[in-house]
Amino acid sequence: LLPLQEIQENLKLAETGKQQGNLNGLKLLVAEDNEINATVLRSLLTKEGSEVKLVNNGKELIEAASQFDYELIITDVQMPVMNGLEAVTWMRQHLRPDLKIIALTAYAFQMEKERCLQAGFNAVLFKPFKKNDLIKICLEQLDLEEAPIEVNEGKMQSKLYDLTELLGMMDHSEEQLIFLLQQFVAETPKKIEVIRASIKGGDLNTLKTNIHYLASSIQHLKVSSVYKAINLIDRPQLKTLGTEEIEAATYICSQLENVIIELKKNYPC
Repeated sequence: LLPLQEIQENLKLAETGKQQGNLNGLKLLVAEDNEINATVLRSLLTKEGSEVKLVNNGKELIEAASQFDYELIITDVQMPVMNGLEAVTWMRQHLRPDLKIIALTAYAFQMEKERCLQAGFNAVLFKPFKKNDLIKICLEQLDLEEAPIEVNEGKMQSKLYDLTELLGMMDHSEEQLIFLLQQFVAETPKKIEVIRASIKGGDLNTLKTNIHYLASSIQHLKVSSVYKAINLIDRPQLKTLGTEEIEAATYICSQLENVIIELKKNYPC
């Protein structure tokens, strides 16, 4: 397998090259603080021919949007420094009124969708999303016609995870898949350490923030064994940290450590 630096260079070359696709030539601004989610979004959108500018939070988002007139903005709702709701409120007050802005959120509830639309978003895409769903919502907002999209099946499964869908989203590029897995393996132990410290200190806000951060990556890798535990903690109405939530968070940490061990064994880099 290629070393991380070489994979990153190859990805950069691929993204700067001219692509032909549904979004050919369009300039998009994407705000996402999760590195794996950001890499997936950039890969999917650039393969459709668009030029993508990535930022990490709402403050960087409004700064970038103020400097260039992007044709479409896609932003996560839950971000540090300034969240997506605060950012869209600012953009609606200061940027052109017909600017299309799509919200990304892991809270797949009608109430969350209505909250985003009322704040000023044009559309809402729930995470985890499929490639076709992302491209379709972009085309709908830009009033463009969709070209046929084919997704092949693969066999990248284990008892702990399933990479089949993720590989399809990466257009079956093993290099890009390895790059994402390296990000996950490098980043997740740090989050696990923070989660365990927040359990010990009874810090519910920090616990929820870090569980929410990992939720999308967990969905991308289809670590289905922790879905129920994630949903127990990653919900807006949770206000107190009880025994059930502590057990769920502890279980998530343990399972993710097992996933990392297996990924390192199956994808040694």
